[in-house]
Amino acid sequence: MKKHTISIFLSLFFLLFLGSCSSDDNAETPIEEDPIEEPIDTPISGSAQKLLTNLDQNAQQGNILIGHQATTIAGVGWRLWQMPNHSDFKEVSGKFPALYGWEMSPRPDNPNETYDYVSFDTTMDEAKKAFMRGGVNTFSMHPYRLDNQGNSWDATPGLVAKMIPGGSLHDQYKNLLDKYYTEFSKLKSNDGSPIPFIFRPYHEANHNWFWWGSTASSDADYKTLFRFTIEYLRNKGLTNMLVCYAPGYFQNESTFMARYPGDDVVDILGFDGYYGNNNGHGTDWVTLKNHLGILKSIGQAKNKPIVWAETGELNLTTSNYFTQLNQAITEVGAPVASIMFWTNYQNTEFYVPYAGMNNNALKQDFIQFVQMPKYQAEGEHMNLYQ
Repeated sequence: MKKHTISIFLSLFFLLFLGSCSSDDNAETPIEEDPIEEPIDTPISGSAQKLLTNLDQNAQQGNILIGHQATTIAGVGWRLWQMPNHSDFKEVSGKFPALYGWEMSPRPDNPNETYDYVSFDTTMDEAKKAFMRGGVNTFSMHPYRLDNQGNSWDATPGLVAKMIPGGSLHDQYKNLLDKYYTEFSKLKSNDGSPIPFIFRPYHEANHNWFWWGSTASSDADYKTLFRFTIEYLRNKGLTNMLVCYAPGYFQNESTFMARYPGDDVVDILGFDGYYGNNNGHGTDWVTLKNHLGILKSIGQAKNKPIVWAETGELNLTTSNYFTQLNQAITEVGAPVASIMFWTNYQNTEFYVPYAGMNNNALKQDFIQFVQMPKYQAEGEHMNLYQ
């Protein structure tokens, strides 16, 4: 997710609820070393393996799960606390998506709420509802800085080196991971069984806009941070977690793999890429098709499912955007397991049509896209958990 998305949502929330958040820009220097914990070889659970296998099988059969970030939390003109069980995606298409994206980072001013300004309990309740519909849950994160409580887009170098084993903030980082573990552990079905889910940490790390990005941390330190994060959570017992590695735009296989932390901690390969200007963070179909082709080759070589982890066209200025998207995916022939459209926040920032928009051609284009047999929404796919 790019900076303008979070900032617009926060501004809207402040107007509604008079919230506030602060940070300073002071950073500290590493001063001590801690011993590196020995990783434990903890395999994923049987239920997580079933989900992984079924996602791949479904994709190899030519099917693609359609996703929407925060679909029941935020929409144009409403929020969860105003309209429970609502979704712009569903209001236009008639169905909930098959893939649900959620934010998984606490705010520095309120550790019990995410950057979407809902509680972790609410987030997990929404994820449980998604599971009960047969859907798949995927969690991303935009964590604040542990050195100055700045946000994810404070890309001052040096923080990652402080958080990994041996760094001055390593113990503080483990406390944050304990928070993630506690919240993820609440994701259980009615019979008390842990619900399998996908975690996509530290995304778009090959670019310069995050504090874990390419200009703020070395490749080696980033890999160590990623590996430690997954090993720590799994060693604590979070074996129902599948892990997605998702860079932003990349030139070739080498740049995609530059920060790859290893096959043993990554289950799914993905990338984030938007069409159009997207406030300077988008690109064209030729580039996006090239990305899909490279991702297809890497996925085949590593025998791992591939996903389009974030995409969309900001404000959908192209009336046949979804037709063009389908053409691009079809031309490449990549077995993409899922595609995730980003969040609808307001009528100046949305990625799927909403009921009140004045563009019937676009709505119809979206409906036709969702109704195509290979694109799967709620209830249109195989049981992914059996």
